Amino acid sequence: MSEKIPTVSVIIPTYNRAHLVGRAIRSVLNQTFQDFEIIVVDDGSTDNTEEVVKSFNDPRIRDIRHEQNRGGSAARNTGIGMSGYNLLGRKKCQRLFVLIEAIDRLRDGVLWKE
Repeated sequence: MSEKIPTVSVIIPTYNRAHLVGRAIRSVLNQTFQDFEIIVVDDGSTDNTEEVVKSFNDPRIRDIRHEQNRGGSAARNTGIGMSGYNLLGRKKCQRLFVLIEAIDRLRDGVLWKE
């Protein structure tokens, strides 16, 4: 039996942001929509980011750590690669990214075409 893929994967790339990562995680956990996974990619932090992430006891949170800092793009790519969306077909992922692009153009509750 396969595990259900969550509707939303929230990817939080982080580097030396122990003072902020807990707030970001709590923000996601406090949403009314609850069918999500949180993938925190610690990009080789040297502060206590790892301890802050591990302090959350929620099975929807996945903690991934790069041993060395590889940059924000690498951290995001790692998160995407570990998300449930990686298991979906390419066509479905293309639709998802189109939706994300559309949301990026949402201003004052109106979707703008540029």
